[in-house]
Amino acid sequence: MMNGETQRQTNWVGAWYAAPSRMFSANLSGRTLRQIVHLHAGGTQLRLRLSNRYGDAPVMLSSLSVGPVLQGPVALPGVQAVRFAGQPTVTLEPGQDVVSDPVSLHVKAFSDLAITFFLAQGESLTGHMSAQQTSYVSGPGDVTAVPAEASFFVYPLQTLSWWLITGIDVVPSTPLNAVVAFALRRLRASARRPMPTSAGLIIWLAA
Repeated sequence: MMNGETQRQTNWVGAWYAAPSRMFSANLSGRTLRQIVHLHAGGTQLRLRLSNRYGDAPVMLSSLSVGPVLQGPVALPGVQAVRFAGQPTVTLEPGQDVVSDPVSLHVKAFSDLAITFFLAQGESLTGHMSAQQTSYVSGPGDVTAVPAEASFFVYPLQTLSWWLITGIDVVPSTPLNAVVAFALRRLRASARRPMPTSAGLIIWLAA
């Protein structure tokens, strides 16, 4: 695991981002979420950003992982566990944003990534309403250990929003060029194309 000084020295770039906002309760506590995001940059390591910025109470997540997507909720081999300060669980206090430890996983630009976790405690009131990409929710229970071939059965529910996740950073394997765009309205890097969402400055990265 990298220490804080090493992480600061690493050349992290944003591969995906969704501005967090207040969400209505969807009764996700006690369920497993497999959320799909579309990366706009590739690399050899990644880290996951989570947020409980608009939550009213602590939220505890466990069994966190990331991995490449085959189709729908089915992940390809190579799924990697995500840890926070070396721990397999993380508790987000109300208003808190957190960044994971680095994960060694080679990801390609313009590929889909599955972010999976069990919402062990609390309710998800922070997210991004209009993801324009389908993610998946289980019935009650932690189903993260279920084999990939059973994914369609254990994730019967679908959502077009993202919950508690706000970003993926990567360490690029090759230098990236940046295009900087200033905006007077909200912008974001959507699942497939630029769409309105986070005020201010956007940086597009391309190989």
